[in-house]
Amino acid sequence: MKQALITKTDGSCFILGKHFEGLPIIHDENGKIYDEQTNYLRYLAVHRGQAAGTVYEVAKGLKEHLNVMFAQGKGWRETSHDILLQWRNWYIGDRRDQRYKRIINNKLSFIYQFLIWAEKNSFCSGVIGPFHVDDRKSYPVVIDIASADRSGFAMEYRFPLKYRTLRDVDSRNASAEEIDNLFVELANESDQNLAQRNILIGNWAEGPGLRLHEILALNVTQLPSIERAQEALRQFSMMSMMLTVTKGGKQRVAILRPKLVIDTWNYINGARSIVVRNKETNSWEGSKVFISHRSGAALKPNTITKIFSEKQKILGITNASIHHLRSVAITNFVRLLFQQSKEMGNEHPDLAGILLRAKEFAGHSNESTTMKYIRLEQSRSLNFFNKEREIESNKLQFKKDEEREFRRAASKKLLN
Repeated sequence: MKQALITKTDGSCFILGKHFEGLPIIHDENGKIYDEQTNYLRYLAVHRGQAAGTVYEVAKGLKEHLNVMFAQGKGWRETSHDILLQWRNWYIGDRRDQRYKRIINNKLSFIYQFLIWAEKNSFCSGVIGPFHVDDRKSYPVVIDIASADRSGFAMEYRFPLKYRTLRDVDSRNASAEEIDNLFVELANESDQNLAQRNILIGNWAEGPGLRLHEILALNVTQLPSIERAQEALRQFSMMSMMLTVTKGGKQRVAILRPKLVIDTWNYINGARSIVVRNKETNSWEGSKVFISHRSGAALKPNTITKIFSEKQKILGITNASIHHLRSVAITNFVRLLFQQSKEMGNEHPDLAGILLRAKEFAGHSNESTTMKYIRLEQSRSLNFFNKEREIESNKLQFKKDEEREFRRAASKKLLN
């Protein structure tokens, strides 16, 4: 197996009339120099004026990068997000000392910066990106644009695999276990009518990805009928509903699973109808799907935020807030779009089309917010179902939903 080594220049090294003793050179066992890496080190020392010690640390990171690639029988131009992720996780292993995360962060920075330099200087092509905010290409090594000039060209980057920016589990999303535990805890309410309401609110965030204020603005009259939902369930098809209260005031369509609509109607015709009848709410408040069971008035966002926050504290988790459930929904939708594109035989997904549909689903006003989800999904290289088998994929998903509900104590109690 190839092995990269480092040798330092001696006192005879002069570049542009300056003395550069101790400049690192990366080479193989036979003395053949790895030109791109060594040229980059020379660039740092000569043109950027970086100290010899700093350049040597960069050299060690690039040497390690080469050896990681050689171990997999690949060249450095075949670097990918997955390879770097596996290497990072192997390096950290069971170490809990934050010092090791700082070390690997530095190594990753050296590699990212070298690849950016190599890409910009035509030593490689299509390995790392994007470099412009409008770039929709797919790159093996994905970076985020932290800031750009007026023309949209990147001025500063974020490196996704560094521990400060991307953990093993996406920091915006709760894990499946955290979500299940949250719903179980929501079901532990002594008042099962309240449990049913709160679980439904969570389901509206986790499924169609509604914001909390959009959920609480839902009107009974805008829901698809229970008969339509039952028919859609028999046909294994999805449903749609126009949202009239959204962020920014722009109407958009929500994509719904029929079971969510059926469960919501069961709540409306059951626990909610008792509250409306007993509290004699006025017509405006009575038209809201989700209301206070104490007063019968429309629910306030702070009330639900507090409920979910208290449940999180009980469980000792931080990533299962009502808004994190919405992020899960957006991630799942973007994942489905990539899946459909891949199974339709598209080697390179139509990122512009995916961005448009995902942005519409999420109701984002700024496409850069949506692009974060798309970039994340690109980096994970996930597999997806065929769009032409939409009914079959829905059947599988419905089955998974049912299995998940039975795992959640909430569903068990509500089914009794």
